[in-house]
Amino acid sequence: MSSDDENRDMVFSVAELIADSFEYILIDKKLIAPEIWIPWENYMKKIYKKSSAFREFIEINQDQYSDKLVRLLMDSLHEQ
Repeated sequence: MSSDDENRDMVFSVAELIADSFEYILIDKKLIAPEIWIPWENYMKKIYKKSSAFREFIEINQDQYSDKLVRLLMDSLHEQ
């Protein structure tokens, strides 16, 4: 996303909300049944794979998220 795009701040704000939600879900993974966790994990990976703006946000701000979340998302690019 171009740094002079007028929608960049809004898109990155939404990306931050999504990333924060993903972090929260990952923190509670031990409390979530597998039949709920697996679709959430698939959804997180799908968003990361399909949204270049979300990927850019994570790459720029990865220091504010756990290594576990960043790894989960980035590793999804190498999956089939």
